[in-house]
This record gives sequence, C-alpha cells and structure tokens, in this order.
Amino acid sequence: MDRETIINLPRKILKFVIAAKVVNKTVRAAKKIYSFIPKYDRITGIDTDRLVQSHMPETK
Repeated sequence: MDRETIINLPRKILKFVIAAKVVNKTVRAAKKIYSFIPKYDRITGIDTDRLVQSHMPETK
C-alpha cells in the first residue's frame, strides 16, 4: 500500500461506520412505523372471497 491509501483508510472506515449507523436508525424507525399500521390478518369473521367479489367491476 502506498502512503496516501494508508492515510485515507481511517476516513473511509469512519464514513462506512457513519453510513451503517444511519441505515440502522432508518431501519429501526421504519419497523416502528410499520408496527403501527393495522394488519388485515387480524380481522376475523369476514368472508374475504365474497368481499372481493362484491367490489369487482362487472364484466360483460
């Protein structure tokens, strides 16, 4: 390795660590937001096939 590569290596490592932390925080925030969205699989007692058929447009 040449001298310039060795000098710039800590900067590259630091940039990588910062990017990893940002990605980690973004994923955690996205998971938290996603957990607040109601899930349809929790609805019980509804005939989903009939519901889909009643909302389908009539074709001729």
